[in-house]
Amino acid sequence: MIELREADTARAMLRQTQVFQHMKQDDPERYMKLEGLCSRTYFDVRDVQQSQNLLPPGVAFDLFRGQAAGQRDEVEAYPQALEHEVKFAAKSHPEVARFSPDGTMLVTGSVDGFIEVLSGSFDGSVRVHGLKSGKMLKEFRGHSSYINDAIWSMDGCQVISASSDATVRVWDAKSCECLHAIRPPQAVSGAEASINSVLLHPQHPDQIIVCNRSPTIYVLTQQGLVVRSYQSGKRDKGDFVAACTSPRGEFIYGVAEDNTLYCFSTKEGKLEHIIQ
Repeated sequence: MIELREADTARAMLRQTQVFQHMKQDDPERYMKLEGLCSRTYFDVRDVQQSQNLLPPGVAFDLFRGQAAGQRDEVEAYPQALEHEVKFAAKSHPEVARFSPDGTMLVTGSVDGFIEVLSGSFDGSVRVHGLKSGKMLKEFRGHSSYINDAIWSMDGCQVISASSDATVRVWDAKSCECLHAIRPPQAVSGAEASINSVLLHPQHPDQIIVCNRSPTIYVLTQQGLVVRSYQSGKRDKGDFVAACTSPRGEFIYGVAEDNTLYCFSTKEGKLEHIIQ
């Protein structure tokens, strides 16, 4: 239930079922760890494993191998070479691509059609569609130009959208109210930069990673304050066109107009590696 973000159901099971009441009496420390997991707004399977005393702290469990991951598996490293290419037909190029949480699948949205829960559009609106009915359930209006990206917050309570109007907007998923309108820093001279993508920081879910058409990738609070920035260092063809993070958020990757992949360390705050 915690993994599915059904916190209320998980909390009710924890407090009302007999087996957990026995746990509360016999092993109160373990019980309080589960209480803490129910109150979190994010889920990390390693916390559950450690709370059940299945693994020592700092060790993850590989579900596919059926054993604890070794130290080699725990080291997150940036890529050093191109692994694969996925080619598309000339008239069906992808507008957006997302990996599944376990990293085993890649889903793309192309210009010739879409299957989606959350969609960006060319009329400045963001829509939520029902998977079963296929009908539009909600609509968020406020952007004045194309929607280039849209994501859910980790707890599913907010929708965050990025637009060619140079703003990021944070919406209440229930009321459709715009909670925050964020405008990242712009170049001193020139037009406002279109925002290509927006991401949640895996290590800090309350922070937003913003990639706009500029040589800088920004990490912002939901109130628009700059936490950190990463730069390509190039004036000519150094503008970023897309960005993503590594699974645990130790690296931010940015692809620029010079056909270069920049790998930034979120811990050190510096450029670690480039792939051309």
